[in-house]
Amino acid sequence: MQWSRQNISKSLFFLASVGRLYGGAIALIVIDGQDNSTPLNLASIRKDQFLGVKVYDRWQLIPSFDLVDPITGEAQFYDVVNDFDGAFFTKGRAQEVLDQYRGQRIDRSRIIRMDGDSLPYFLWIQNERWSASILASIYDIITSYNTATASLTSAAYKASVRVLKVERIHEIMNNSSDGRAFENLHKFVSNLRFLESTENVTVMGNEDSLEILNYNIEGISDALDQMKQQLSGATGIPITKLFGESPKGQNSTGESDMRMYYDSILVQQENLRPGIFKLLQVMYASTFGRPAPDDFDFEFCPLWQTEQTDKTTMAKSVSDSITETYNAGIISRETALKELRQSSEYTGVYSNIEDEEIDNAAEEDPPEFNGEMMAQNTENNGNGENT
Repeated sequence: MQWSRQNISKSLFFLASVGRLYGGAIALIVIDGQDNSTPLNLASIRKDQFLGVKVYDRWQLIPSFDLVDPITGEAQFYDVVNDFDGAFFTKGRAQEVLDQYRGQRIDRSRIIRMDGDSLPYFLWIQNERWSASILASIYDIITSYNTATASLTSAAYKASVRVLKVERIHEIMNNSSDGRAFENLHKFVSNLRFLESTENVTVMGNEDSLEILNYNIEGISDALDQMKQQLSGATGIPITKLFGESPKGQNSTGESDMRMYYDSILVQQENLRPGIFKLLQVMYASTFGRPAPDDFDFEFCPLWQTEQTDKTTMAKSVSDSITETYNAGIISRETALKELRQSSEYTGVYSNIEDEEIDNAAEEDPPEFNGEMMAQNTENNGNGENT
């Protein structure tokens, strides 16, 4: 499949990454033999013309400031600043294609665009019609968290300090010009550390003493937890996923946080839907040599995966509800089969109901479900009769 062969998933992941990091990026849909400066015409795509997807971040492009879309305000064209990289091509004529597309203007109909955080209109214009980096709004929080982490690390090193009290230490330090007294003190401390680290033995004079001072770092640890909460809230990523921590609190599973996070990802996926739909249409035309049908569509896989036990319970509930409604004569057998097959997207069962079974059920349904009873009811209501 072209999706795997052209490594489209990696290209789209790179598009989302640099687009959010730099405030904007585009993915060029490269079609062999076509001029990138012209509008994309899906009907003109021939078999095996799709070559891949090339990602440019905003700093590699110069948008056209004089030609913009009158509704969205986005640039109509993008001029590539650096040379075109042809390493992603899988065909043998990569160099020929590289020379063909080098330095050309790109029409907006041939790209998938990814933006970062939204900006007010005039700031958006000032930023050359690009959005802001997602790190711009949380930079101060990240800096504060790094500072708190460094402080906690430094405090951890000093959490336990050993203090050696030596008699006449000032005299030894002041009279160390000849080096003998100070050298002997240095050897004594070195031997003390060596013996304690290997045999846990401490040797000192009767007048000397060794004390251990402990530093309480609980307050810094609590402050660091608060910084994690702030960073998690600013990024919109649950703390369990951002830092790999287990949910805290009694009976806490973190399920609600993950659901909110997946909902935010779904919003970003939907923002990319027009571009990905265009890409899939191009791939379809390149694979089969004809435009995609009118009912061509796609759906994103849900990030939240339902447990098998939950799916079984859901399937039973849906089946019982549809069966009860059918037995009551409210819906026809055809409608019941359609509802069962439609529920397979969530329940994982009844997906093998064929169109032929539904058509046969429509022929077997009683007259009231084939329109005769409905027409009779309409006629009776028109005459003022009760049904």
